[in-house]
Amino acid sequence: MGGLWPSKRDDGTVSVAVRLEVAELVSIKAVKRCVAQWFAEKSGAGIDLARDLSTPPHTEIVGPAGIDVVFDGTSNSRRWKDWMVDLTRELSALSGVRVCGFEDRVSGTCRAL
Repeated sequence: MGGLWPSKRDDGTVSVAVRLEVAELVSIKAVKRCVAQWFAEKSGAGIDLARDLSTPPHTEIVGPAGIDVVFDGTSNSRRWKDWMVDLTRELSALSGVRVCGFEDRVSGTCRAL
């Protein structure tokens, strides 16, 4: 029933977005701040995120109340999902933020929660 999720590009990399619904504009700023702080904390703790992520997680606005946090995993990484789950937990604890699901940016398929 269906293939592996998420899909991989020909080079073995993946791209998955965590889809968030935010209650107000202030929450979008809080999400961006949380993502930047998370990355800085992990990097400051000596974690080499570049082994697992080809770029730092980044945010994209999707409509007036939506924001995606995009994770681009490297071809050899087995931990990109761990980092996505870790950051998603922090984001879901923010006031006015709700995790709606995940989007496979390679195939365009979504998984709602």
